[in-house]
Amino acid sequence: MRPARSLAPLAVDEQLPETPWRSLGGQVQLADALAIGLPSAGERRAAADRMAARLASANEKLGVAAGRLEALSPLRVLARGYAIVNKEGETAPVTDAADLAPGDDVRLQLARGRAAARILSTETE
Repeated sequence: MRPARSLAPLAVDEQLPETPWRSLGGQVQLADALAIGLPSAGERRAAADRMAARLASANEKLGVAAGRLEALSPLRVLARGYAIVNKEGETAPVTDAADLAPGDDVRLQLARGRAAARILSTETE
């Protein structure tokens, strides 16, 4: 960044241009005032590079999180051969064989489609 230059305030009579030269001088002074504090092209490029690196890092973290989330997806679990079992007419999944009895009708949600089944027997561990 360029070092700041001291700008003397314009006197009241200098604020209203009387000649083209005075007007030009005021414009130059205004341009100098606006330029103070502006980053150089190199500084802007460095800031853009830092922002690009932060964005790439965040994108990588997002990809990792999406992969973890995908692995936990119920549809992914079903694709590995598991099924969701519900008693007929109920919405809660069956998680314990002790909740079933011979003759119970159940619905199976598979990776591709559904099936109906009837419990013949159960075994608890």
